[in-house]
Amino acid sequence: MKKLIICLLSILWIGSTLYAQSKAFKYRKVIDNTVNEVSGMVIYHPDSIALINDSGDQAILYTINAKGKLLHANLIQGIQNKDWEALATDGQTLFIADFGNNCNCRKDLKIYRLHPDQGIDSIEFSLEDQQLFPPQKSEMRYDLEALAYSNGQLHIFSKNKIGHGDYISTHYTLNNQAGKQIAKKVNSLLIPDLVVTGASFNSTGTELLMMAYNYKRLLGIFPYSTSRLIHFSEIKNQNVFEAKMQAYRIGPLFLLGQYESVDWIDEQNALIASERTLFIRPRMKKIRLKKRK
Repeated sequence: MKKLIICLLSILWIGSTLYAQSKAFKYRKVIDNTVNEVSGMVIYHPDSIALINDSGDQAILYTINAKGKLLHANLIQGIQNKDWEALATDGQTLFIADFGNNCNCRKDLKIYRLHPDQGIDSIEFSLEDQQLFPPQKSEMRYDLEALAYSNGQLHIFSKNKIGHGDYISTHYTLNNQAGKQIAKKVNSLLIPDLVVTGASFNSTGTELLMMAYNYKRLLGIFPYSTSRLIHFSEIKNQNVFEAKMQAYRIGPLFLLGQYESVDWIDEQNALIASERTLFIRPRMKKIRLKKRK
């Protein structure tokens, strides 16, 4: 734990220089294969990018640099990785979302809070609008993979089911304090043929980047995926789904990869990261955002 605290303190100390160093991020880089199922990412600095794997791994926080090289792999004692799906930070506390819920049946949704100087605690929560565990197949829309922080609140965006769901994502909010809570439903948005897997607010909470993808097999054989980076801007009162929206196409390509994580490099650049697939190693990609008028 001492090494973890030192690592986090170092990450937070150098985080203030991030925006002056966007040139360190290249267009595309392969990530060390140890982080083979990237499900969450927070950029503190080109040499301190925090990553997590999902349910196939232990409770390990990885740190890589802008070249994709593994710098640290810290096993966090006292917590478990049931299904880690997202990372977020308020600049001091690191939030690890253990809320993957593919079965729509979990009653132990949790967000761990890692403090550089105060140890670990958690937020245990339920969703305001879920009554059945699991619900009927036609209403299985409570899987969660996207978490973002802004202005004292944590924002959750539901995933829905590829090929079987209605592609509606629901926006929920929690306060960022430890304890038991009920995630309040804000509203929902239809995102045709895409499921939401990652999200990140900018520093002012007026813009949000959202990662979404779809995956299928052509002719039942050939893997085929398409991804979108969705940019919400001019957000008012943290109501994301009523803001202006612009989508960036990532693919489609055969064997493209499964992009699940996103964070801001600076005001004009985003970084997205993908999981390893059968033929492609995990990688991260820099996306240049169009200038807003």
